[in-house]
Amino acid sequence: MAAEQGRWDEAVARYTDLLEVAPDFVDVRRSRGEAYLALGRKEDARREWQVAIHLAPGAGLALADLCMSYYDEGSSSTARPTASRASASVPISPRRTSPWAWSPAPCASAIARGPS
Repeated sequence: MAAEQGRWDEAVARYTDLLEVAPDFVDVRRSRGEAYLALGRKEDARREWQVAIHLAPGAGLALADLCMSYYDEGSSSTARPTASRASASVPISPRRTSPWAWSPAPCASAIARGPS
């Protein structure tokens, strides 16, 4: 896949094509957010994660991505509530075999440590 090979512009284009057919596909929204972030388009990435969270409030990975994007820019006060929501959620993904396959620990731990 384009994203796995670091071809982020192509990945965004493919995710966009998929979303034209299925605009409520939460995992694709989250993946397009990751591709946008890799391209340095942080606000576009956040918008995608927020849409994913709106569509599926328990979308733990989108919550974690959004949390870390705030934390990485030094906005731990904005990241904290998102981390709390991520901690309480179970990821929504057909690839996951267990609700415990993901943990919000990296986000929560980073916030607890404070800015580096």
